[in-house]
Amino acid sequence: MEGTLRIIGMNIHRVAAEVVSLLDGEIVKRGRVQMLRNNLEEFARRELTHDDHLLIETAGNATAVAEVLSPYVDRIVIQSQAGAHDRAREGEARAGVSFLRHNHRQPTDGAT
Repeated sequence: MEGTLRIIGMNIHRVAAEVVSLLDGEIVKRGRVQMLRNNLEEFARRELTHDDHLLIETAGNATAVAEVLSPYVDRIVIQSQAGAHDRAREGEARAGVSFLRHNHRQPTDGAT
């Protein structure tokens, strides 16, 4: 996967996150991860690489999730659902991945 940007999208809810990935234009549904620290760390060790970019889309505070997953990825972007208009629940994470893909920029100093 060297040289290829993989984007992981997580749509966070109170008890679980819906996860999708985007690689070479293909979106793959990765399933659900419970919002418990040990489950997030297990997911990160099993699924994430240090080259991945992670988009966290949430209606609430995603800071704790970003702190747990940040050692496992290259970059994290948090997007509030406040800016997400007219999206069905199933498509929210996919739409977030599309947002990141189309608005991708190189990380700057201090970017997480």
